Amino acid sequence: MKYIKDNIGTVLLAIILVLHIVFIHVKISNVESKIPSDYVPRIEYDLKDQMIRQTLHNIQVEVESLERKLNKIEEVR
Repeated sequence: MKYIKDNIGTVLLAIILVLHIVFIHVKISNVESKIPSDYVPRIEYDLKDQMIRQTLHNIQVEVESLERKLNKIEEVR
């Protein structure tokens, strides 16, 4: 009789655990369905923004360097 009670308790615990997992899965699915498909995480946006700004800065530095070289060449003429 004791073994039957232990087995029933184990089965009930397993059922509760499975139901809990299913409930969490449904809740996660609902949250994921609300996220737009074109969603860009904030960190990705910040990193891309930083990369673009750095690229523009590098281009500006190169342009200024070329401008100085061109001015020196024109002065020599």
